[in-house]
Amino acid sequence: MLFLNERTTGLDLQSGRDLWRIITEFIIVLLVSRYLFGVVNHGRYLSVMLLIALGAFEFAGIGLLIASRAKTLEALSGLMNLAMVPMWIGSGIFLLLETLSGICAAAD
Repeated sequence: MLFLNERTTGLDLQSGRDLWRIITEFIIVLLVSRYLFGVVNHGRYLSVMLLIALGAFEFAGIGLLIASRAKTLEALSGLMNLAMVPMWIGSGIFLLLETLSGICAAAD
């Protein structure tokens, strides 16, 4: 587990290099959502960027909370699956919620 002992540099927002990288990633997310998925923004783009940043911090926080509890890589893998599988099922990514509700109704 050599990677656990490596130091990270973190973000250097004062130099501007990391700040431009973050802004570029926001723009890429907005462009892909607009032209690939047809998402139209009726509000301010600054608000959308703030929501993207908050979502990124939320998922990073979930990852840190789970990683702080695991002692081994195998335990980490199991805990991550325990957190992600309900999100996948509940969000309708793999199963449409209409189909899932029909399956649950048929089981009764």
